[in-house]
Amino acid sequence: LVSTMGMWSITLATVLFFSVQGGQLYLHALLITFFIALTTPITTIFLMRAALFDFNVTSLFAKDAVVGQADVWLGSRAQVPLVASEAISVAAHRSVRAGMTAHIIYEGPLQAPIKKGAIVAKLVVEGPGVRHEFPLAAGAKVGRANPFAKAAFGLQQLLGGG
Repeated sequence: LVSTMGMWSITLATVLFFSVQGGQLYLHALLITFFIALTTPITTIFLMRAALFDFNVTSLFAKDAVVGQADVWLGSRAQVPLVASEAISVAAHRSVRAGMTAHIIYEGPLQAPIKKGAIVAKLVVEGPGVRHEFPLAAGAKVGRANPFAKAAFGLQQLLGGG
């Protein structure tokens, strides 16, 4: 309502200014304002329809949900679960949703010890013109491997395994 009142005020000021300056009645601004006032509701309807029907918010993972696993180097376990540190949702246009992919990125294998809740990776969701990154936390505590596990790992590396 305020923008409409402002628009009509500027139109009236334009008509008065150019009519006084030109010495004749200047009504071109009224015609322009009329068409803007006529098309604004139609444009608003198209924008609202696009927001309601063409875009969708998709919930991918709840907070603390297991998203994947990460390998651990010389830890008390070989892998650690990766959990969503926050609820993960993605908003995208319907034309983009079909081409979206998600993958987990971390520098690994992760070095033990790992604290539960530490941010160790990220989930990347991307599609044409869209890229979202979400932090992933360690879902469990992982201690260092015991001496016997380290020795077995060293022997495995010497023999060309792993």
